[in-house]
Amino acid sequence: MQPIRFRRSAFPRTPSLAALAAAHGLLAGSAMAAVQIDLDATDQPLGPLSSWANDGAIGMTFDSAGTKVPDVIEVDGVNAVFLSNAEDFDDDSDPETPPVVDPDNTTYYEGPSAFGGTVNGERTIEAWVHDDELAPLQNIIAWGTQGSKGGAAFYGYGTDPVGGAAIHWEDDNSYGRSTLPTGRWVHVAVVYTTADPDLFGPGVRVYIDGFLTRLEPVNNALSPVNGVVPEGGTPVMIPYSIGRVRDGEGEIVENADDSGIEPIKIGRIRVHDEPLDQATIRATVIADGAATFWPDNDGDGMPNWYEELHPGLDPETADAGEDADSDFLTNIDEYDGNTSPSDNDTDDDGAFDGAEVNATLNDGTTPTGFAATDPLLPDKDYDGLLDGAEVIAGTNPDDPDSDLDGATDAQEVWFGTDPLVNDGNLPADDRGPVIDLDATGLPVGPVTSWVNSGAMGQDWVPFNIATPPSVETHETGVKGLVLDGVDSVLVGPPAPIHMVFDGARSAEAWVLNPNVSSEESIIAWGSRGSPDGSNCSFNHGDRDDFGAFTGWGDAFDIGYGGKVSSDQWTHVAITYNADTFLLSVYHNGILANSKTTGIEDEGDPALSLFTDLFGSTGEAYPILVGGQNQGSGIPARAASLIIGKLKVYDRELSEEEIEASFIADEASFPRPDPEGGYNPSLTIGYDGEADPNFITLDWDYTEFPPGADVILEVSQDMAPGSWIDSGEDFLLTDDDIALVPVDPNNPEDEENNPIFDPSWRFYRFNYTVPAGP
Repeated sequence: MQPIRFRRSAFPRTPSLAALAAAHGLLAGSAMAAVQIDLDATDQPLGPLSSWANDGAIGMTFDSAGTKVPDVIEVDGVNAVFLSNAEDFDDDSDPETPPVVDPDNTTYYEGPSAFGGTVNGERTIEAWVHDDELAPLQNIIAWGTQGSKGGAAFYGYGTDPVGGAAIHWEDDNSYGRSTLPTGRWVHVAVVYTTADPDLFGPGVRVYIDGFLTRLEPVNNALSPVNGVVPEGGTPVMIPYSIGRVRDGEGEIVENADDSGIEPIKIGRIRVHDEPLDQATIRATVIADGAATFWPDNDGDGMPNWYEELHPGLDPETADAGEDADSDFLTNIDEYDGNTSPSDNDTDDDGAFDGAEVNATLNDGTTPTGFAATDPLLPDKDYDGLLDGAEVIAGTNPDDPDSDLDGATDAQEVWFGTDPLVNDGNLPADDRGPVIDLDATGLPVGPVTSWVNSGAMGQDWVPFNIATPPSVETHETGVKGLVLDGVDSVLVGPPAPIHMVFDGARSAEAWVLNPNVSSEESIIAWGSRGSPDGSNCSFNHGDRDDFGAFTGWGDAFDIGYGGKVSSDQWTHVAITYNADTFLLSVYHNGILANSKTTGIEDEGDPALSLFTDLFGSTGEAYPILVGGQNQGSGIPARAASLIIGKLKVYDRELSEEEIEASFIADEASFPRPDPEGGYNPSLTIGYDGEADPNFITLDWDYTEFPPGADVILEVSQDMAPGSWIDSGEDFLLTDDDIALVPVDPNNPEDEENNPIFDPSWRFYRFNYTVPAGP
């Protein structure tokens, strides 16, 4: 199964094998003229290689600079330089322990000083590598220095979700969610251009075997440092290096965590001083593969490894023209198009690969009447209805509302109205959830797929398959999905188009949060960053400004109004009305806070949320459980909490519905007698003109459990560990108190304790309940 990618529009499709070979021949002259570095180990003799000749335009050699000369070894019939680089002297029972660099066995090369177009201009780095054990960072070639934005050029073959493909220092690039192949020769390429046609600005494209896996914008000029002056020393020009990177002083870095010091076999490295397009890169892959790296025993244009990977293909039989998976695409067409020849529906959207390419039904002959769809893109119009389902329904996969009645095709199909007739019959106002994820009935153990029983269907899978979250049984007897706050984020499909931009939406969840922090995301889509209102993250956090919802920007964020429960099952909900722009949050079935979005200061107009669907890369943001999207595609704000149930609706839930939902499930999520928590009602009043030295706190004392011991806590920034006892005394039967705001850092220093503007002080009640007799 190929990884599913969600894109705004398909990138240019790969030409046929014959066209690619022809393109490679026609372009060889101009492309090769721009090759600055061309290191080829395939024609080197076996044994130590102390000097590696550069056949590129800048000439000169790359010389061994480590304590051991690298060896040329034979790997799958191809001669390659082996950078052994490190030995793991740690206990093998702890595979996560990083390797320890062996000072007697360091292998790397240094070349000439980095200069010309490769230093600060457009560039393409391509390499043939062979790796048996993946690591987060594995260095291929580097120049520049670490420490300044855009000042490093570190290109590798690693799994790191931020910089596994390239580190430019703050403009880093990964291979996306694609799985890096092991145990065979792989071609990788990184392209930097100052005017990417899909980004309308500078960007980096990353390829595996000639297929695009990542496209990211560049925020800082990529100008790697080509010279430094060490303290008290003479100027040093920074050379190209293979297998190592340099720090800000120009010194080789021997830290395996930061430098990609890992064993790797390299067959060929080329560095161009121009950006190559996908067709040229793929043509290079085909040509190099056929000539050197990818044996093709039957000569049918598909390498042995590819045919061995896919059941139904035979590396000893010329079967390029056959159709192993009966999806109406030949095997060679699947190889050229990056679809699977052993899976008739690569993107799992219900439509056969050939049917999508040829715009037919799954019988392969009957035209759909609509344009072709993409066999690597499940939902071409992002309405939430997969392309295969659109074919069955007869709706237009290029139009989210085929009958132009105001409801999307997905909504009508999901909730039983006709998506082909504008008859005024729209989905019911009390329709059910589009997402319904229930962990209470899942088996205990790692979760590799969380099935959505809501109308939208589809599943949520781990962002990092190596560290999936687990379902565990809590001491209350309830099972829940445990998120670790690090990388246990789950990834789903993009949000339907009617739930982004300014669409109505609601979400509710049962959560247990052992230690509440500022902004722990339960479910989110859109993206952090900008513009204001572009994010949509339903949280469980104690920040008064965005603890419940992060829309991005003060005018689009909201907290729970102090109603945050810790270490007990809690029902929370959020609703958004797309007509009034009213954003409301609920705690245990009761309205906790609300605001009209867009209004920050008196006189500001109300504005709708305008949640992002697409990032600057053209890829649609997925719906995440346990994290929030960043523009880079790497989740942020990972949650550390337990989710019992989670539902999302494409409409505004009423207060009555939320209260009823809470009551219906309350018995299933037992809450023990509270040992402590935060009081859910606290408002702060401040009248600087009347008396600048005082603020007034108001609360509802009846919401404290009987017999509770309550203290008033104060914090300067709400950071964990920053809350301290204010020292104020009051009776539980009081319902207001006036006090002088104090400096939390010096609460007992009355003489030097200045009176600060309380608008940047934070207060909360915390309580404990003494154990009974």
